[in-house]
Amino acid sequence: MLGLSRSIGLRQTLPAAAAFRRSLASVTLSNPNPPSEPDHFFHLGLGSDDDIKARFGDTKFFCTGGSASRIELFAHKAAKALGHEAVGPIGKTDRYVMYKVGPVLMANHGMGMPTTSILLHEVRLFCVAAPAPRRPRPRPRPPRPARAPAPRHRTLGVVI
Repeated sequence: MLGLSRSIGLRQTLPAAAAFRRSLASVTLSNPNPPSEPDHFFHLGLGSDDDIKARFGDTKFFCTGGSASRIELFAHKAAKALGHEAVGPIGKTDRYVMYKVGPVLMANHGMGMPTTSILLHEVRLFCVAAPAPRRPRPRPRPPRPARAPAPRHRTLGVVI
């Protein structure tokens, strides 16, 4: 291995690579393209101009499942349990299938981490565009009164 590194000049490139990495630490990148208005959630088939806040502002829960048929079944069972009418898919259905039943938003994430990551990123942007009303924080409970320590051994009274 040592002979190979000498023959291809690895020893000379390592210090140069380290210097290049150090120079990147001081580089500030700016995106010359401003964010688009309206924002498009490409994989979900929706845009921020679709009045997302009115449709999804009451969302409190988000559920995911692997396959589209599993999410469809879950949506119909959730609609029945929550007393809502039958639901249909929201947006495009070629990549992800998304349903909303009451306060529950559900979508399939496909297979693997890359598709799950794409879905979660768009749903996060979605939640920023349609913020749910915040619940007030619960007030802290008053401190409990201190109890007297329990006796270690119980004594039995004997009556004669």
